[in-house]
Amino acid sequence: MKLFANRYKVHRRLTQMLPGQVVTRNHVQVSSLVYDEPPSKHTRYKVGGVLYLLLTATGSVLYLVVVSPSMSNDYWWPRFNTTSTQTFIADLYNFLLTTPTTGPFDLFATTSMIRKEYSSSSTFIGMHSSAARAILLRPLALDAVVPILRSVDLFENMRTMPPPCWLDFNRTFEMAHTARHQVLCNDRRQSNAALYLETLLRNVDSTDLSSSLYLDPLQSTIFHVVEAISVDGVRWMARTVNHTWLPVAQEVALWQAHGLSYFQNQLQNLFHEGLRNTMTIVSALGMRGYVTIHNIPFENRPKGAWSTGYAYCGFWNDLEAGAWTATSLIRSAPNAFEVMGNDWDEYYCGTSGNAATALIRSNLGPLTTIDIYLVSLPPVLTALYATFLNQLHNTVMLQPQAYMQLTEPTLEVLPATWKHQDAVYYGGNPMCCYGNPMPYVQPSFGYYDDCGTQDRHEINMARDSVLFAMFATVMTSSDQLTSVCALTTGPAMFTSCMQSLLPASDVFTTLLKAPLEALRPQLTQTSQAIAGLNVSFIQWATIAGVDQVLHQPMITSSSTSSSWSFIGWMTMFDWANDQREVYSFQGDLNTNVLMSRPHPFEVMAMNPVELPYNACPYFWVVCIIGTEKQHFRDCPTALTQESSTTSNNLPIVK
Repeated sequence: MKLFANRYKVHRRLTQMLPGQVVTRNHVQVSSLVYDEPPSKHTRYKVGGVLYLLLTATGSVLYLVVVSPSMSNDYWWPRFNTTSTQTFIADLYNFLLTTPTTGPFDLFATTSMIRKEYSSSSTFIGMHSSAARAILLRPLALDAVVPILRSVDLFENMRTMPPPCWLDFNRTFEMAHTARHQVLCNDRRQSNAALYLETLLRNVDSTDLSSSLYLDPLQSTIFHVVEAISVDGVRWMARTVNHTWLPVAQEVALWQAHGLSYFQNQLQNLFHEGLRNTMTIVSALGMRGYVTIHNIPFENRPKGAWSTGYAYCGFWNDLEAGAWTATSLIRSAPNAFEVMGNDWDEYYCGTSGNAATALIRSNLGPLTTIDIYLVSLPPVLTALYATFLNQLHNTVMLQPQAYMQLTEPTLEVLPATWKHQDAVYYGGNPMCCYGNPMPYVQPSFGYYDDCGTQDRHEINMARDSVLFAMFATVMTSSDQLTSVCALTTGPAMFTSCMQSLLPASDVFTTLLKAPLEALRPQLTQTSQAIAGLNVSFIQWATIAGVDQVLHQPMITSSSTSSSWSFIGWMTMFDWANDQREVYSFQGDLNTNVLMSRPHPFEVMAMNPVELPYNACPYFWVVCIIGTEKQHFRDCPTALTQESSTTSNNLPIVK
C-alpha cells in the first residue's frame, strides 16, 4: 500500500508540470511522462477481469458436477450401484442365458426388458435353481470329462456316478442290476461313457485307489472275481488298476475307439450341484471387474430328502451290499448278487408298500433300477420362446398398463379325464413310492420334493405363459377360454380363471395376434418336435376300486387347440424359461417322460465388494486439483493484465 501511495503522489506532481520538463526530487529522475487513460476504459478492464474469473470458476464447478457421477466407481459408469444397475445386468444376463442370444446386445432395447422393481434398496438377483443340472446332466464332450474326473478324488466321483452297465470298455463283464436292465443297456447305452466303470478307474490316481476305503469292497465284489473268471479279467486288471494316465487326447481317442461318444450322468438329488457364474465388465480405461451373477453352492442334502434313492441307491451302497452278502456285482460271476437269490428292490426297499408302490413296480419297473435322464430343451422351442418374448416386449410397450394389470392367480387344474367322484390319488412323482390315498390330484416329480407332504396339483397363470399359450393354441374366444377354465376344481377357481384369461385375451388380440402370425411356421416345427418327446403328467390312482395309472400328454400333434393343450403350452413356456425341467424315467418295464413341477427362483444379493472403488477416488482428486490449478493460474493472469494497464499511466521512473 505504501508503494502505491508514493507512486500516486509522484503521478499527481508530474501532471502539474509542463510538457518536456525534467524534475529531480529525492534522487528520482523522471525521463518521460505518460498521461492517464480515460476512466471508462479502466472500468471495462476491471469488469471484464472479474467476469472472466467468475465464468472460469463456474465452468470449473460445472465440470466437477458433470464428472462426479462417473467418478463414483472404477467402471466410470454414472449412477452405477449394486442394487439397481448391477442387479439388472445380472438378471438380464441370466435371462439371456436361457435364449440362443449370442454376440453384442443393446442394454436399452426393448428386448432387454426385465419386469422387476429396481428402485428399492434391497433388490435381489433371480437365479434358476436348475442351471447347474442343465449343464452337468446333458451329454458332455469326452475331452471335457477326462480332466474333471482326474481333478476329483475317488470318493467324490463314486458318490455321483450312475449305475454301471459294464466294467470294461470291451463290454465283457456286465454289471446291470437286472437282466432286463442289461438288455436296455445293450440296446440304448453303449455310447455313453458314464456307464463304464473303467472310465472312472482309469482316471483316478493309483495311490488314491490303493488307499481308498472302497478298495476292499472293490476287490471282493469285482477285482478278485474277474481275475478268477477268465484270462481277460487278469489282463484287464493289469492294464487298468495299475496304470499311468495317458495324455487327455490319447485317453479320449481310446474311448472313441471302443465306440464311446459322450458322457451323460443320471439325476440324483442327494448331492445338490453347485454353480458360480461371473461376468466381466471392462471400463473405458481397460480396467476389468468381475461380477457374480449366479452363485448356488454345492450342498450335501439330508438323507431324508434323497427321493431319487428309490431310483438308484448309489454305487457305494452296491459295493457295501455285495460285501455284506458275500456276492459279486459282475453278472457272469458264479456268486453274482441275483444268482445267489437276492433282489435289489427287496434288499433296499423291502417288500412292504401300498397301492402306489405296487402301481410303480408293475408299470415302471422294480425300484432302485430306474434310470433318470435329463431331457434337453429342444432348440426349436428355445428359438420360439426367444422370438416370442422379443415381440412381446416390443409390443406391450404400446399399452403397458393393460399388460401389467393382468392377474396371475394360482389354480388347481387337472385333465378332464382325471376327474372322478369315486377316485383317490397317490401322486404323480415316481420317487414318492408310498403316497397315501388322497381325494385330489398331486404334483409331478420335483427335484426338491422330499415326499414329506402331498400337495395339490396347481398351475400359476403367469401372464407371459398365458399369452404364449394363446399364441400356440389360437384359443382366445370366450367359449374356448371357458373350456380351459372348466379344468379347474370349483366355482371360485373357475371365476378366478375367467377373470385372468378374458383380459389376457383382449391384450393378445389387440397387441400380439397380428405381429405373431409370422411365427406360425416356427410354431409348427416346435409342435412336432415336442409331440415326439411325449412329455406328460402321470398320476397313480384308484378309480372305482381299480388301481391304474393316469397319463396325460402335455402336447400332441392332434390336440393343438384342446383345452388341456392350453395348459400344456404354458408348461412349455416354463420349461423354456428354466422354471420347469423334463426327465425321462426309464425302468425295466416302461419309460415315462415327465414334466416337472415348477421350481422357484433362488435369490442372491449383490456383493458390494464386487463394485470396485479403488481408482476413482484418486481420479476425483486429480480432477479437483487440475481444476483448481487452472482456476488459480487464470486468476493472476487477469490481475496482471489489470495492473499493467494501470502502470502504463505512470511515468517511467529510474
